[in-house]
Amino acid sequence: MGAMPGLPATRHSIHPVALLTAVLLGCSPGDDGAWTVLDEGLDPAELRVVRVDDEGTVWAVGYHGGRLDGFLLRGRDGVFEEVPLPADLLRDHALVDICRADASALWLAGTAHLFRLADDRWQVFDVPEDVVDGVTACAFTTDGHGLLVGQGWDGPRIHAFDDGTFTDEPLADSVEDPGDISLARVLARADFGYAAGVRRSDQRAVLLLRRADGWSSVALPADAGEIGPLRDLAWHAGGPEIWAVGDRALKGDAGSLEVADFPYSDGFTPRVVAFPGQREGWIAGFGETAVYHERFGGWGDVPADRLAPDLAEGITRAWLIDDADFPRRTDGWLVGEFADCDGDGECEGGQAILHYDRNASTIPWVAEGDWSRPADEGDAGPGVAVEAVAVDGDGVYWLAGDANPAAGDPWGEPQLWRRAPGEAWAREPLPGGAGLADLHVGEDGTLWAVGSRPGEGEDQSNGVVLRLGAGWEEELVDDFVASDWELNAVTSAADGTAWAVGRRNAFPLALVRDDGVWRIVDLDDFEGSTSLADVALDAAGTVWVVGDAIPGSGGTEGFMAAGSPGGLVRVDVAGLGRQCGASPCWTLTAVAARGSRVVAVGEGALLDIGGGAPASTDTNMTLRDVALPDDGPPWVLAENGWWEPDGDDGWTVHRHWDPQSGEGISRRLAVADEGFTVIAGHRQRVEDGAVQILHAVLVAP
Repeated sequence: MGAMPGLPATRHSIHPVALLTAVLLGCSPGDDGAWTVLDEGLDPAELRVVRVDDEGTVWAVGYHGGRLDGFLLRGRDGVFEEVPLPADLLRDHALVDICRADASALWLAGTAHLFRLADDRWQVFDVPEDVVDGVTACAFTTDGHGLLVGQGWDGPRIHAFDDGTFTDEPLADSVEDPGDISLARVLARADFGYAAGVRRSDQRAVLLLRRADGWSSVALPADAGEIGPLRDLAWHAGGPEIWAVGDRALKGDAGSLEVADFPYSDGFTPRVVAFPGQREGWIAGFGETAVYHERFGGWGDVPADRLAPDLAEGITRAWLIDDADFPRRTDGWLVGEFADCDGDGECEGGQAILHYDRNASTIPWVAEGDWSRPADEGDAGPGVAVEAVAVDGDGVYWLAGDANPAAGDPWGEPQLWRRAPGEAWAREPLPGGAGLADLHVGEDGTLWAVGSRPGEGEDQSNGVVLRLGAGWEEELVDDFVASDWELNAVTSAADGTAWAVGRRNAFPLALVRDDGVWRIVDLDDFEGSTSLADVALDAAGTVWVVGDAIPGSGGTEGFMAAGSPGGLVRVDVAGLGRQCGASPCWTLTAVAARGSRVVAVGEGALLDIGGGAPASTDTNMTLRDVALPDDGPPWVLAENGWWEPDGDDGWTVHRHWDPQSGEGISRRLAVADEGFTVIAGHRQRVEDGAVQILHAVLVAP
């Protein structure tokens, strides 16, 4: 590589890349979202680690090339600045890892020190003297509690750190030849942990497991001989399963590790792994195609021109990614270096910080300005993570969801709130502490609610049906439904017939209420389906239900059925949704009907039935809800936007934001009798370890 300018102690702006504008049809998991690259002003530097704290601040550490002077970068709103290190620190150290980043403190590991930064004040801890060859990795479970890994004269050194005190954690006698082992990464939880590295003599992978009785070796699969040094570890969707990457990838837990079926391209070497959610992950490393994305079990590469769209003709860019942090499914960061080479083999390069934003769609967004809060803007509403919303014929808003969750825990206290025109929000009591998943206002004005409450067994639940009369009354459902069941959605017809759908054990459940009694409706051909998510009635009285299925080919696909109180028959929608390689990777989570038109949406698909066979639009977006007003086009809600039909040319995508914050998560749609549409959602922030849910309701005239 050519000569590179020094790293100035100034602010660095992220330079936006040109966004692709291709329509989202037939995309692989790597094609969605937009990437932004910061690739100037960081040289000579070795970026090693990136982390995002729970307030959204991005931290990156490393050291200057040719020296061991560590540096710390802090990024906010797309601008990075170098954070001055304490003047009395030794300058012959590198910063090699970020142990923990949260609102309370930032913990950093250097080659010979452990650092804590809180309220712009530094604390410094000397690592134990037996770490003679430098610290390599750290992981903290809470502020001041975690693990530090380093190298000694005769093998790795692992120390627990508790409020300023280091405690040596030796390897078990069963660990073969520990003096030949080097460890590169460590994961920690309160009760156990993992450390990964290499056996130097033959470059074989090494994985160690921490339990109460110490560290022991993990047996690797028989076909893992070519996996090479393990370079990174990540919890899979929060654990306890892990992924470990070397020349190949391992997945599972200590008792059931297997080599992952991962479609590497020629010339790619994996180096880092991250999993922001179940069935969604990232692996990045070395190569011209250097980033891979998994969604719903299907892997796809991020095309090289997504990360470097403005290269001059004849120039190719190769990446060496050193670390990744994806705190959410829709947002993540990578750090590493790149080399731009011409046809003669002459190369120049530097360091880069890359940002991924799924909500920056490859379809251009149209900003809209006609959204508003309900009439009294000063009333911010209840602090709940919205699960359901409805507006009755009198203009009364109803809002259900979870309040007061703990940090890192999405479940809190179930609540129901009501607001009449001209009045403030008021909390409504719920019978038996039921958590509500759906609210529905019938044509006769009856308000229905469904959900569940905890059952008798561990992780079991009992479904709940409520009807508002003089007060909230719980409807009885025969005991034969199941010992473990829940309801996700409810609707009703003009004649008073009501429907509710959900699951019983691992099977779909559909209930109908006729003659004042709830009963189960037969569902034919439900093999592979696990749960029903939504229900709607068309003008002819046909009921439509949607859910998810796991077909024999693997993956996940949407499930649809239609019928009457006499029974439901599966509608063939196979092959209409998104594919990730050989497997389907789409779901159906909401359905709406008006006249003969039925629209169903979910993760990766939109089905539009205009009185005939379903037509589909594949998408990489998460579509959450759909509504069909009495006149005008359907409304299809995404996490931060909505879709509407655009003549014969498909669908147009618009973006909306919470007008107070510029951010938020939209969850539910409702259509009022007056013809306006309501979108309810929430945004949240964490302060002092507690989650604050900020309610948001947007109204379109």
